[in-house]
Amino acid sequence: MELKTCRNCKRLYNYFVGQNLCPSCMTELDNIFRDVKEYIYDHPEATMQQVADEFQIAIRVIQGWVREERLEFSSSSAVGLPCETCGTMIKSGRYCPACKKNMVEQLSSAYKPKGADTAGNSKQNSNKMRFL
Repeated sequence: MELKTCRNCKRLYNYFVGQNLCPSCMTELDNIFRDVKEYIYDHPEATMQQVADEFQIAIRVIQGWVREERLEFSSSSAVGLPCETCGTMIKSGRYCPACKKNMVEQLSSAYKPKGADTAGNSKQNSNKMRFL
């Protein structure tokens, strides 16, 4: 196992993929997340700055939770983040619904088999090796 230094408390811990905090700091951050979620539920008009000031955390932490879709602000809230593709203001996630749909269409067309639209070539394709 790889040892790393916690970026919050500077203690050593066993590193797991994607975990940049030690287990005790992760537990503390999860508790703060739970409290922030309850606060946003009780105060739907709160801004990110108000939430950050209330819990003494950085705005980038709250933005990270919104980007991860762990938090979502109400539609009446003034809080929003720009879509990473087009810049439209969204309440949660990284992309707006239109950009998500566009990406899905592009990816599905990229994975379309080359011989899928030619049904008459079944005899030619039957001798080829197939992969699952």
